[in-house]
Amino acid sequence: MFLVNPFFWAGVLLIAIAYWFDLDSPTNTAAFRILLIAYGVTSSIVIYDIRLDQERRFNGRDAGSLPGWTIVFHWIAYACAIALIFISWRAFITIFVVRFILKLLPVLETIGGLLMIPFFRPPSSRMPADG
Repeated sequence: MFLVNPFFWAGVLLIAIAYWFDLDSPTNTAAFRILLIAYGVTSSIVIYDIRLDQERRFNGRDAGSLPGWTIVFHWIAYACAIALIFISWRAFITIFVVRFILKLLPVLETIGGLLMIPFFRPPSSRMPADG
């Protein structure tokens, strides 16, 4: 499943292009820091959205949902990742590993949940049929 994911191969291709053209700028610029913060915030919202969807699909339990417009955060996270790759592909590999570790631990999910509290729609509470 992991090796047939087109986003994985697109990332590998982008890193190869950045390596080929020697795109490795210093990471102490304001643009890099702003993109890094934006990537962290949008990644946490994306992970929270993914976890809610996984709970609904695999456990059969409605854990609530986020509004449909939050799909925009997925695209912003991809755009930030691409920009970070082109600024410094070496730093992005480290950022991606740290993001993966924080994704396995519930850190990004918790941050995303806190950020999306105003927009979270709780599951519908239905009364049982017999009572």
